Amino acid sequence: MSEVHAAQAPEANVAKLGPAGLLIGVPLLGVSIGLMYLAPDQRVEMAQSYLFGWVFWAALTLGCFGLTLLHHTVRGSWGLSILRMLEAGGGPRALSLMALLFLPVVGMYGVLYPWADKARVAADTILQHKSGWINPQMVTGRTFVLFAIWALAAAWLRRSSARQDESGDETEAQKRTNFAAPGIVFFVITVTLAVTDWVMSLDAHWYSTMFGPLFVVGPALGALALCTLIVCVNADKSPFNQIMSLSLTKDLGNMLFTLNLFWAYFNFSQFIIYWNGNLPTPAGYYFHRSADGWNFIGGFLIVFQFLVPFFALMTPRIKASPRALAWVCGWLILMRFLDVYYIVTPMYRTTGPMVHWQDIVALLGVGGIWLAAFGSQVKGASVYPVHDMRLMEAVEHA
Repeated sequence: MSEVHAAQAPEANVAKLGPAGLLIGVPLLGVSIGLMYLAPDQRVEMAQSYLFGWVFWAALTLGCFGLTLLHHTVRGSWGLSILRMLEAGGGPRALSLMALLFLPVVGMYGVLYPWADKARVAADTILQHKSGWINPQMVTGRTFVLFAIWALAAAWLRRSSARQDESGDETEAQKRTNFAAPGIVFFVITVTLAVTDWVMSLDAHWYSTMFGPLFVVGPALGALALCTLIVCVNADKSPFNQIMSLSLTKDLGNMLFTLNLFWAYFNFSQFIIYWNGNLPTPAGYYFHRSADGWNFIGGFLIVFQFLVPFFALMTPRIKASPRALAWVCGWLILMRFLDVYYIVTPMYRTTGPMVHWQDIVALLGVGGIWLAAFGSQVKGASVYPVHDMRLMEAVEHA
């Protein structure tokens, strides 16, 4: 065991992302919050941009946590090389941070959500009907309770994995599987509740039974792309060069292919359900995204979020090359930004898909703080778990 740890003198120091994130995130987050609370003429636009930035990074955090649960449930070898990064991106520190960064959203309920405007609620019977479940107190309480539960679960899984690294006790792996298998069901249900509060309720009347699955699969795709990108970019540096193999990049590429396919399937399912139903209330989601340039964004996502990665990840040569796979991962991450923008911003921005400077400030501000938490959590344990014999064999026979 000590030899493996000694071999992990990291040339690929993922923890360096932390200081870089702080350098970018702290001033830009300060600008975002300052404009929301100290500049009345910028308050509404900045609050909307902050919500977009927060939703993206919160979704990525949940994607990392969801993949951690999936790995411990199925115990596939594909997850061993990226488990520590998943634990960092979806760990207790990142989840607690996203709960803390939700506070500015709480302060801006009145300018973001129709259910927080008493005048609109009084004039709208549907909002009145929903008010027992969707109201400022209930949404805030649910959000912080769910983040607390997710953070406690993530902390337990990480501690169990670290204990097994130290002791080699194989019963720890079974304990994690016993916990994660029902936990992943609970995770899907609670994520559905959360995104209903955070995003779906931006539209007073709209609803979707596919929205929860979309916010499970899409963020999981982004999380896997980020972790795979880090592994592939550092493929020739220790400790990743000790585990890099054709089978590893093929497995990670296949997982990316699968999640991308699920993302397309859930999006198409939501669209076809509304098309067949032909009801004005649920169809309003696509009505607002079929004019003023939003339809171009939707078509762009079909081609470049789905079709281009679909054919790229079907190509064995790309999955055999860490460099080529890294390019695909980078592209998928960019498409995740665009997809979240397409989902969130048309709910309140009716002037078309124009990216405001506040969007960039908020996205980088929240993202910089997230990277700081990610980097600090990565350095708290070995870069990859050393307790699984399959990974040991890859190290021994590299």
